[in-house]
Amino acid sequence: MGDLKAINWPIVVGCEQLTEGCDSCPSFKNAVEHKGIQGHIFEHGYQPYILQDQFSLPYSLKKQKIFHVALGSDIFHESITGDQLKLIFTVMNENKNHIFIVTSKRAERMHTATRRFKLKWSDNIVAAVSVESWDYKWRMDYLRQIECKHKSLSLVPLLGPMGILNLNGFESVCVEPETWENARPFSETWAVEIEKQCQEQKVEYYFNSNPDIWEDN
Repeated sequence: MGDLKAINWPIVVGCEQLTEGCDSCPSFKNAVEHKGIQGHIFEHGYQPYILQDQFSLPYSLKKQKIFHVALGSDIFHESITGDQLKLIFTVMNENKNHIFIVTSKRAERMHTATRRFKLKWSDNIVAAVSVESWDYKWRMDYLRQIECKHKSLSLVPLLGPMGILNLNGFESVCVEPETWENARPFSETWAVEIEKQCQEQKVEYYFNSNPDIWEDN
C-alpha cells in the first residue's frame, strides 16, 4: 500500500449501535447533531441508507486510492439488501486499480451474504472484522470461512486485553484506541501483547493513534 492514505467511500451512511465498541462512535454523535438538516448526509439521522451518488466515485478517480468502505457504517447491516450489496461489490470488482477495505462487526451476515448473494471478494478487496474485546473473537471464525485473499483483524477501538489470538488466515492486525470525545481507558500493555503475537505468527501489525488522517477525495 506504500504511502497512500486511506479515504472514506461513504456508499452507506448510518448504522446501529450493536455492541459496546459502538458506545462512543463519533458517527452516531454526528448523526444526532445533524438530523433534520437538509442536504447533510445525516439528514435522516442514524438510519442506514445508500448514498446513490457515491457509486460513481471510484470510477471517477484514476489515480490509485485506498478506500475504507462506509467508514463509521457497515455495508452488512441488515437493512442493506442483497441487490444493494451486489451493486457495491460490482463497483469494487470493476475498479481493480483501487484497494477497498471492508470492515464489519456483522461477521455472520458477512459470511452468509457472501454465499447467498455470490459476492466476489476480488484481490483488490480486504475483508476485515472488527473485534473490540475478547468477547467477540468468534467473529474471526466467520471471516476465516470466506473465500478472500486478504483478511484483516480490526481491533478498533481496543477496549481491553485480547488474550491469546489465533491469527491463522489473517495477514494483518490493526490496533486503535479511542481518541475521540468520551474516549475510554487504553493500556499500551494490551497493544504490546498483540504486537508480540503478530510477530510470533508472522502477521503484519499496525498501530494507529491518530485516526483522523483521512485524505480529501
